[in-house]
Amino acid sequence: MELQTVTCRYKRGPRQECICHDDVYAVSSLENDLMKILGRVKVGQPGAVERGTRQMKPVTCGKRRQLVNNIANAAETVPHFILHIVFASTSGHTEYVVDALTNSLKSIAPGWEIEATIAEKTQPQDLLSGDVLLLASSTWNTGGIEGQLNPHMWVLLHDKAKSLDLTGKPCACIGLGDHRYFYTARAADHLQHYVKAHHGRLIVPALKIIDEPYGQEEAVGVWGKQLVDASKPVDWS
Repeated sequence: MELQTVTCRYKRGPRQECICHDDVYAVSSLENDLMKILGRVKVGQPGAVERGTRQMKPVTCGKRRQLVNNIANAAETVPHFILHIVFASTSGHTEYVVDALTNSLKSIAPGWEIEATIAEKTQPQDLLSGDVLLLASSTWNTGGIEGQLNPHMWVLLHDKAKSLDLTGKPCACIGLGDHRYFYTARAADHLQHYVKAHHGRLIVPALKIIDEPYGQEEAVGVWGKQLVDASKPVDWS
């Protein structure tokens, strides 16, 4: 239903004219022409508009206030922005960073809806959901080669989603690593390379967490603020 404010002029006496500006009528989309809504107010029936043989009664203040509240509440339930996080975590460090980021974003961007899924349960097309895709993985030394992705993330990106087209998709990456290795937090580089190779769009430099993430929540929050700022559509042009 559409809300319209109707201004009615009518006679109350020989020289008295009353102007009513405050009556709000609920009309269907087929009756949104103001000239179709105006009618005559019968003498002795203030507030009731006669239109042919049918009457439309104005919404009272109390009902109008309740209607506005209902509309506002309904609007709040619709997410304004969706961040889709896909992460691979075996020891729990990457999951901890994802949780820290999620908690930080609740205060930085309360209008955001955040979806987080683990890599092993993610399908290729899932990477296209949401407004921004965030990939997160720790750095592994698998197969005798240093600086690789978590095996679950590797299978997702280089096996299941190896032919996925991310053209124009806003993306961000998080990589964790150990300072004792030469290729520290190289997982972030692998994630960014995947995004670029599949024509995605990196909107913010990768976040690299070195060593255990406990106590690094502030750094995660600072990066989260950068992600929010970079996620504004005006910054993508």
